[in-house]
Amino acid sequence: MRQLIILLFGSVLIFGCASRITTGTSAGAGKYSEDLSVWRPEATKVVDSAKTTTTPERTRTNQYVEAKYAVSGEVDTILDSIYTENRERGFVDGYTIQVYSGVKREDALNVRKKLSQSLPDLESEVQYRQPNFRVRTGQYFSRLEAQKDYLAVKRHFPNAIVIPDRVPMQ
Repeated sequence: MRQLIILLFGSVLIFGCASRITTGTSAGAGKYSEDLSVWRPEATKVVDSAKTTTTPERTRTNQYVEAKYAVSGEVDTILDSIYTENRERGFVDGYTIQVYSGVKREDALNVRKKLSQSLPDLESEVQYRQPNFRVRTGQYFSRLEAQKDYLAVKRHFPNAIVIPDRVPMQ
């Protein structure tokens, strides 16, 4: 009895909510029209002056033009203050490429040797910070500078990463 009520209720729900399908035979069915031309922007016709008239050749003059709204003086003072601050600190926040990090000294020395054989133009160093040995190469001021060498190192050492580091000022 319960199944019959559920079946009856389900069929009423399905057939009662069904959309009515109309064919194109009744008048006006399937035809939709609305005039949206009032909302369409009008294009203005641009006249190309180069084609209609001939312009005389321009003569170049090498005159100095003073900038009216120059901020170069303000920028120079800010850059000077940044330079003196970095010079006093002795280092700049930059990036380096870490090739190896582990607890075995022999592995670190082998990685450094392989790195110097694979890429002789890159200087590398082994650092010990308890309890890890780290092999790092390159000192870069921006991550973009490090990217070129990183791609070359990545071919030989897939676990290499670019990490933030302090780059000493010279």
